[in-house]
Amino acid sequence: MDVELESALDALTAAGRIAGWEHHRALASTNDHALERIPALAAEDLPHLVISDAQTAGRGRGANRWWSAPGALLFTLIVDPEAWRIDQRLWPRLSVAVGGAVVEAVAALGAGSAAQLKWPNDVYIGGRKVCGILVEGGAGTTARVAIGVGVNVTNSFEDAPEEVRARAASLSDCGMGAVDRAGTLVAILDHLARDLELLTDEPAGLVDRWRGRCFLTGRMISVESAGQIRIGACLGLEDDASLLLQTDVGLERCYAGVVTVLDAA
Repeated sequence: MDVELESALDALTAAGRIAGWEHHRALASTNDHALERIPALAAEDLPHLVISDAQTAGRGRGANRWWSAPGALLFTLIVDPEAWRIDQRLWPRLSVAVGGAVVEAVAALGAGSAAQLKWPNDVYIGGRKVCGILVEGGAGTTARVAIGVGVNVTNSFEDAPEEVRARAASLSDCGMGAVDRAGTLVAILDHLARDLELLTDEPAGLVDRWRGRCFLTGRMISVESAGQIRIGACLGLEDDASLLLQTDVGLERCYAGVVTVLDAA
């Protein structure tokens, strides 16, 4: 049992950041478990946090899989966007909003300006991935959303697949000093609560902050979405949180997709 983590969970509940939580030793996927839990949760049960010490089948966007090891922070927060007055037209911005909140939480923990947002849902430090995010809606007509977050906090990559070792890092690898799962979780949920409020009240200010943290601006990239691949120079984020590309056929906006960086940093 992680006493510090469970103490932090109790404190987050007392502070109103979450209404309830469940801590598991291992799950196939915190998002899969959360999506199964959504129909049984009443309005007063939200936000509800599912956290696990390990995942055996963690998921990313598309066919991507999330590799993890002991020391990673793995959780899914079940929320009702309407509680933050976020209507469905703003839902496409949720992944970016969560990524932006994690970036600023990690920056506050010690990464500073090195923390960057790789649109739409990854966090990088020094060109290496430290966090992945997966936002999924519940089945049927429910307005509830599962916000899945995986952060490499103190985990080692010694046993990771070669492609993971080449591109990933943990917070402790990035010169951030004494970081742990409990402190990282508290920082992320604090920043997330703030930014979900701003997503409705002050979206322009949020987008400006995201632009300043954009890992992709000025890079040659490809964006794969719905079987289509677009290639071009990234010109940054638009006001609606889409990504603007300068392609061979002109300017194009991307609203979702899997991004691959084609040039060297």
